[in-house]
Amino acid sequence: MSWIEQTIAELGIVGVLLVTLTISILVNIWQFNRAGKAEARCESRITALQESARKIEADREANARRIASTTRREAIEAQNATIATTQERAERVRIITRTITVPAGCPVALPDSVQDELRQAVRAANG
Repeated sequence: MSWIEQTIAELGIVGVLLVTLTISILVNIWQFNRAGKAEARCESRITALQESARKIEADREANARRIASTTRREAIEAQNATIATTQERAERVRIITRTITVPAGCPVALPDSVQDELRQAVRAANG
């Protein structure tokens, strides 16, 4: 008789069922323990990934704020330059028109120097 047959004969069917049940419970406990450790590892990894995503999002927001600030500053500088150029041209036209003596016939066309200044303004505006 093999040792399995001898053990079954000594314990009987009830004993074999108890041993089988005990082994089954121990295997289930072992599997739950392993699953718990795997779940803990997964939770740890998820937490690390979420933290990484938050950091990336914060970096993107900082970059967007920096770009918006730079763009805003450049737009203000361009606007101020345009205003200054426009004021200079307008002042030149005023000076030219003040120094012109208007003949009795009052010409219909603007003086050549005013027309030149306006053409330069149009070229500068159109690039």
